[in-house]
Amino acid sequence: MKRAIIPILALFFLASCTLPFTITWNTPAAQPSASLPPVEITAPVVVITATPETPTQISGYETNQGGVYMIVPPCLGTGATGMIKSANDPGPDMPAFAYNPEYRSITIQGYSVTNEHFQPEVRVYPVAEFNAMIADNYVNNQVSALQAILASGVIPTGTNIPLLPVQGAAQVFRAQASIISFQNGQGVGFLTEYAQYYVPVNNADLFYTFQGLTSDSAYWISATFPVNVSFLQNSPDQNAVVPPGGIVQPVPGVASDAELTAYYDNMVVMLNATPVDQFNPSLACIVSFIQTLNITN
Repeated sequence: MKRAIIPILALFFLASCTLPFTITWNTPAAQPSASLPPVEITAPVVVITATPETPTQISGYETNQGGVYMIVPPCLGTGATGMIKSANDPGPDMPAFAYNPEYRSITIQGYSVTNEHFQPEVRVYPVAEFNAMIADNYVNNQVSALQAILASGVIPTGTNIPLLPVQGAAQVFRAQASIISFQNGQGVGFLTEYAQYYVPVNNADLFYTFQGLTSDSAYWISATFPVNVSFLQNSPDQNAVVPPGGIVQPVPGVASDAELTAYYDNMVVMLNATPVDQFNPSLACIVSFIQTLNITN
């Protein structure tokens, strides 16, 4: 299984790595193992000049969960529940993904898709507290990188889009990226997967995420939404059935680096060309929900 190596070995292996994590396309083993080191993606940088999504009027379940106002449209779910998640500080010399400050977590109820690693959730992190917990000004650097994207209106597709919390894996690709404004801030929404080695693009791991900042940069909003689309295989297994219209991933350890890179490039082209309403749930529905967010203390 794709993630089998993560829980036990990741803390030992990733603690010695520089974050954020990236993927190498260098001769991966046919069977994934903990010895495969993640390094930089070498695909050329392509940029998208993005226009912020236009806010739309929606109706649905209106709620304020601990200072996080939202309207959950029926196309997304039936409601939302919120809670305060405690800070986690495991002490010095631990990998960055082990830390988090106290934050607000809101989970969408009645959501139509499940995902092995991500749930339909909005997290609100206090930026200053988060940055104080991780060495080398990491969180503030993420803030600066996101602010640069928002100021320029240009989203790079060959390099990571900033994402918090820190993941113990690499951002494999970015698709359907756009700048989205919410009631008191702005951010970037995009499709992606995270992995530690070559893995097929699949419905079990695919998710749409929104990474944004309030207008005063005091809070980072990290929202995740599992999504499915008809042409993707339903599991990350190399031998899983690929539906009609999909692309079979070249076999790692057999295919060349160029063939593997081309596979992901072609999948991004397909995902970008897919109308937003052909995803489940619709990406337009997710965006309309994000636009209703209003974050207060």
